[in-house]
Amino acid sequence: MKYLYIFANLFITSQLVNAQNNHYHVDTIALPPEISYAENQFSGLQIAHQKLYLMSESRLQDKRETKLYSTKLSALATYIEDTIKKPTFKKIKIFGLDSIASKLQQLGQRFEGLEAFVIDKETVYFSVETETPSPYCFLIKGKFK
Repeated sequence: MKYLYIFANLFITSQLVNAQNNHYHVDTIALPPEISYAENQFSGLQIAHQKLYLMSESRLQDKRETKLYSTKLSALATYIEDTIKKPTFKKIKIFGLDSIASKLQQLGQRFEGLEAFVIDKETVYFSVETETPSPYCFLIKGKFK
């Protein structure tokens, strides 16, 4: 059993070392001004429906519009081949966060913003960032329209 453990450790370590030696190619994608302004921070990205989705940091106290951006993966591939053909990004507004913030406030929590998201078919799940130290994790379930 001791030798199996040592072999497993060596095997896993060798795989990690091999993974470190891979070379990756980085492509730069030009974002439109609405998305690329200096104060915009992205909290998440997701690929679904043959699109790339980006989630801007959405803080209610900053009075910023809550939204996702999407672009077709094919448009990104085209842009990588020919940088003249810039991808277009669609803005997808997120509605209802003010009522969720009110419900959290009733629970003694302060809604700070959306932290991350996952897309499952037409359903979107968001994790909520709270300002108050909390033993709770808040998730929001929404749908694409």
